[in-house]
Amino acid sequence: DDPVSSFDFENRIGVQSLLRWKLGQVLEGCATSKVLIMTHDISTAFDLEKGLQEIRDRLKGTPKVADFKLWRLEDCVVSQLTNEQRNEYTLLLARIFEYAKTGAGDGLSIGNIMRRVLEAFATFSYKKGIDTISADDTILAVLSVAQREYFRNLMYRLVLHGESHSMEHIQSLKDYGFSAFLSDDEKKRTARDILCFMYLLNKNHVLAHLPTGAESDIVSWIVSISPAATAQEEPAVV
Repeated sequence: DDPVSSFDFENRIGVQSLLRWKLGQVLEGCATSKVLIMTHDISTAFDLEKGLQEIRDRLKGTPKVADFKLWRLEDCVVSQLTNEQRNEYTLLLARIFEYAKTGAGDGLSIGNIMRRVLEAFATFSYKKGIDTISADDTILAVLSVAQREYFRNLMYRLVLHGESHSMEHIQSLKDYGFSAFLSDDEKKRTARDILCFMYLLNKNHVLAHLPTGAESDIVSWIVSISPAATAQEEPAVV
């Protein structure tokens, strides 16, 4: 799946078509054939799922069967992928919330998860990168002065010492990663900070992707960032 997810769009379609053709040859050629496909790219899994659905439908009424299931591996546990779990962005945001609240989850990968979610949020909401979203005065206008300064400093630290394969990392042949710079407590606090930052910018968006009751936790984290500056601006829990 690494080559598939690394291709540009045109080549990706071509490779997916090739895989779809080969899957058809295998599954339609022998009634006892089985195929195991593993990927870390959920979009690749969903693309191949469409091809498998076509093969399955074409084999209906024949002795051959092409049934399939999607499974996910998370925290060393394999479980069937449900319809509610098909939105990768929602899944990742929920994992950040769970880590921020309890510390549960893979501390080694949480930095990359936070970066991916923040990049998606910044790109689709503001057409900005995470290195600029905290420096845009228009975007930050909804925050208090104290909150602007706090998150501006936090975001720059995350960018400079995060999970990205930046030009500086490549040139110096070093990519220490998020985990090398932060302790478990700091990663947990950073997860809370990112959720608070996104919540303050777009409350309804964040709550739509999190479990019921998550708002009270986020509000308490916002207050703890700077009690004196935020107490009078504490968001109301609806």
